[in-house]
Amino acid sequence: YYDNSYLICDFEEYWVLETIGKLWAAKRVTDIRSISNALSITDCDLVSADLKTNAQHGTKGQKFNFSASYHQNNSFTKFGEGVQRRCRAEQFLVSQSGSIDLRMMFSVLRDHGPSDPQGKTIASRWTGQTICMHAGMGPFRPSQTTCS
Repeated sequence: YYDNSYLICDFEEYWVLETIGKLWAAKRVTDIRSISNALSITDCDLVSADLKTNAQHGTKGQKFNFSASYHQNNSFTKFGEGVQRRCRAEQFLVSQSGSIDLRMMFSVLRDHGPSDPQGKTIASRWTGQTICMHAGMGPFRPSQTTCS
C-alpha cells in the first residue's frame, strides 16, 4: 500500500510531504499542487537520512526520483487511481489560477470527472475514482474519498 501524503502550509510557504514507513521526502511548492493516494514527488528538496539507500527502483547515474524509486505497483494503488484524481484536481486549480476561493474549492471537491459521449461521468460507472466523496457502485469502487 501507499503510505501517506500531506500538504503542510502557513502564510509563508507550502510543502508536500510524502512518507513510506519511516522514510520521507518533501518538496516545497511554488505553484499549484494537489495530492491523492499516490506518490507524486519526483525531485525532492528534503529527504530522510536513508531514503535514497533504501530505494526499491532506480537507475545509477540518473537524478534521484522519489516517486519512481518507491513506485507501488499493486492493486490498491492502481484501482484507487490517485494519479488521475490528482491530475484532475490540478486541472481545475490551474484553470482558475488567480481566482481560487472557497466556493471554487467546494466545486473541485464535488467533481465527478469528465463526461463520456453518452453524458455519463466516472461516478456512474462500475470502476473509476472521482474527487467527490459519496457512496460508489460495484465491487471495485465502494466509495470515493475527498480526503485523499
